[in-house]
Amino acid sequence: MSARELEPQELAEVITTVAGVTVTARSLTDPPTRTFADLGLDSLALLGVVAELSRRYGIPSRAEALECRTPRDLMAFVNDEIRSGV
Repeated sequence: MSARELEPQELAEVITTVAGVTVTARSLTDPPTRTFADLGLDSLALLGVVAELSRRYGIPSRAEALECRTPRDLMAFVNDEIRSGV
């Protein structure tokens, strides 16, 4: 498992690659309340993003990750999973 944490730039790259929605690190975090829906991601796109993050970080793909509404929430969730060593 990786000890590094998920940063906005990597999440932007995953979203762009997996979901086909071009975003930047800044667009994911400014404003902090920006949702995945605001960015044009639906639940299926988010499922693909979560699956890729699970693969990259060696963490389980949990249903709770799909409940994250904002990129900040998802980064916090993934980073908590990494830190907990689940």
